[in-house]
Amino acid sequence: GESLSTYHMHTSVRTVSASEANAGYFTAYQSSLDSSLNRTMARGKILICHQTKSSSDSLASKSMVVKKAGALGMILINEMEDHVASHFALPGTVVAKATGDKILSYINSTRLSVKYCSSVKKDILHASTMILPAKTPSGSRDAPRMAAFSLRGPNSLTPEILKPDIAAPGLNILAAWSPAKENKNFNILSGTSMACSHVTGIAVLVKDSKVHIHHGLLQQSNKQS
Repeated sequence: GESLSTYHMHTSVRTVSASEANAGYFTAYQSSLDSSLNRTMARGKILICHQTKSSSDSLASKSMVVKKAGALGMILINEMEDHVASHFALPGTVVAKATGDKILSYINSTRLSVKYCSSVKKDILHASTMILPAKTPSGSRDAPRMAAFSLRGPNSLTPEILKPDIAAPGLNILAAWSPAKENKNFNILSGTSMACSHVTGIAVLVKDSKVHIHHGLLQQSNKQS
């Protein structure tokens, strides 16, 4: 999955779906979406939560609810798959729906093992997870690709015009941040405003190089004349 986490868990932790830790007056599905959790059932575990396309909760606020419930970590299945990084209040990672389905399948398989196996200690059969600090896998090539929220071509009115004209890095950009706003020196943001600064910088470099080339040609022409 994708993560900004710098936490390092040193032991595996029992992992359950948030739908199993619901507070009783919520349905299991509501609990998995809105983190309406039973603290006794959530405490000390890693919870698997969902973020749907219709959800209005931010990923950060969802992680805060999970932390307040006493959980030690969170695996968030993001059905929007927009790959936008988010700060979590506890160790966490974001996975796409296909990966999330595999994780839930693993959870269910261990539950069946606990039910039908009597010769092994049931504690060691429960699904468990250990979330490590984020790192980039060796050999991976995420670029070039367009973010899920970015416009794509061709133009619906004029199909022969391909869009976008220019693509620039605008996803999960780490940059300096005024401490006057949120008492932090750096922040990670995504969007057009992030890509715009990259395009502007490239445009300045291109224009500057053209000026130097043009100036050099003028000097050479003056010498010859």
